[in-house]
Amino acid sequence: MTLVALAGLAQPAAASDQLIVGIHDDAQVLGNPTQAFPTLETLRAQVIRVVMRWDQVAPTRPTRLSDPADPAYNWGAYDRAVLEAASRDIEVVFTIWGTPGWANRGKGPRFAPRRAH
Repeated sequence: MTLVALAGLAQPAAASDQLIVGIHDDAQVLGNPTQAFPTLETLRAQVIRVVMRWDQVAPTRPTRLSDPADPAYNWGAYDRAVLEAASRDIEVVFTIWGTPGWANRGKGPRFAPRRAH
């Protein structure tokens, strides 16, 4: 009986004015940004999630691992996505996945990197 009475007092939650519209579509954002970003803008996306493939960004071991300008790094598609997003005030959240073979003794992208010695 007490539960029924308390349930009657419950009020619906108010809509949040902090709702953020986010989208995840790597195939379009990275593969077809010229078409994807105008669509994201039309959809009023505020944030996009992009999976950054470490094994594709650095297929060979960079000479200077901590230097993003090392020539072994290939940032092309990701740089373009960030620039397109920034021009439309869309934030980018990266998820990093895919260990390159040089970082895990060739075990494949789904295996964690080995510790540096």
